[in-house]
Amino acid sequence: MPPTIHLIRHAEGTHNLSAENHGMHDPGLTDRGKEQARDLASRLTGLQADGCVDISLVLASPLRRTLMTALTAFAPKLCPETPFVIHAWPDVQEVSDLPCDSGSALATIQDEFGHELVNYDMVEDGWELKKGRYANTEAAVVARAQAARQWLKKQPQRDIAVLSHGCFLHFLTDDWEGSDSAQGTGWGKTELRSFVFSPNDEDEAALVETSQSRGRRGSAAALPGQEQQKRLREDTIKTWTEWEILSTLAGIAV
Repeated sequence: MPPTIHLIRHAEGTHNLSAENHGMHDPGLTDRGKEQARDLASRLTGLQADGCVDISLVLASPLRRTLMTALTAFAPKLCPETPFVIHAWPDVQEVSDLPCDSGSALATIQDEFGHELVNYDMVEDGWELKKGRYANTEAAVVARAQAARQWLKKQPQRDIAVLSHGCFLHFLTDDWEGSDSAQGTGWGKTELRSFVFSPNDEDEAALVETSQSRGRRGSAAALPGQEQQKRLREDTIKTWTEWEILSTLAGIAV
């Protein structure tokens, strides 16, 4: 049976404070963001308290803000005496090639976060350059999101947590609700949503949010229908291209 995927957006980063801060390279968390990550740790403990959810694999974008969020949020599980670590996963990095959405070289993040609690086996040199499979063209991002879903679907764990970013999470879930907001995403900081794989879409490995997840975030309304999602996606892609989150250059995802 495919795993349940618990998707989480990172806590507040310094770049979230102002548009001027978007020029900061790979920013970390603000003091408020660190507090949000600690609150997330409490929510995750509560989510797993009854044994119905048991997160045994945690993957995080290798950007500093996502790794910092993951290390704080999963601190209760992280211990040098256990094999539980955070797995840095470039496939779920943010979309744009702005400095704030571009990561640091592998050696740099290894120096900062060490090897005791973070595993870098999936991070290759040059992951931060926004080229090839990590380019910010629509085609490359769509292909990267699909590849990530397909990989996740094959994993043996029952519950997997993935820490990612506001724009990319819309591509990963193909749920565009709220993507037209002024913030450029419908995901709040440290927001957690849970998804299962649709049994009707083997090739795309489509994700469907659980009713329990929508209930946790106070959304009683039904998900937007297929046509509404299509319109939301088209409008969002247009806006993100105008904002230069997405590149208009033709690209081949490799």
